[in-house]
Amino acid sequence: MRGDSSPEYVAGFDPGVLVRILVVVRNPVLGAGVAAVLGKRGNVETMVFPDGARVTAEGIGAESPDVVIVDVGRKRDLRELLRMRAERVISGVAVVAVLVDDRSTFEEMSDLLQSGVDGIVSAEDRPAHLVDVVEVVRGGARWISPALGVRLLDHLAERCLVHVRDSGAVDVPLTPSERTVLRMVADGHTDRQIAGRLQRSERTVKYHLGNLLAKFQASNRAHLVNLSIRAGALPVGFPKVQG
Repeated sequence: MRGDSSPEYVAGFDPGVLVRILVVVRNPVLGAGVAAVLGKRGNVETMVFPDGARVTAEGIGAESPDVVIVDVGRKRDLRELLRMRAERVISGVAVVAVLVDDRSTFEEMSDLLQSGVDGIVSAEDRPAHLVDVVEVVRGGARWISPALGVRLLDHLAERCLVHVRDSGAVDVPLTPSERTVLRMVADGHTDRQIAGRLQRSERTVKYHLGNLLAKFQASNRAHLVNLSIRAGALPVGFPKVQG
């Protein structure tokens, strides 16, 4: 974890309650850093799981942790922890995953959340975030590193944009007059018929139609109707314009 010179970053724990935290990581330097950050509180007891040892129900039970912080590189241990908790072999234990690689993909983070972990932090986070996640998951809520959360949101936003582009469901702003002309074009009316029904000049109708063709980047009237349906501007089954 990155260093933090401010003393307030260890605030947040109830001083009257002992919190036992088990750290299961591959990198002993990272494990020592996590233990040092959390150990600054007198009511926090941190234990670093022996390197190379397998996580078992007996081992977890002997330590009686409130929170287990696991390096995602120890996939087997993480899966075993979540399995034991789901099957109530162990209970009352919150599981926090630590991403040690800041290049972790959206799919990896999404899989972690779906697997049932209570929190996700990054090895690049500030110590304050590690304290935050422990406090939050002990309260029964879920927590994700702010930096990782931003990456998740950015990825989701990009996926939404791709879906919109692929589906053609784009937001094309139309005036009320343009919407009316569009519906009458879809009904098969000519410019003169539309002008007569709306009591407008044919020139005005052509003006609106030109705007519609430009907004949807359509090459002709049939193409315009097709694109407007795909964009959601012309719902299938819309009522005919009465006039």
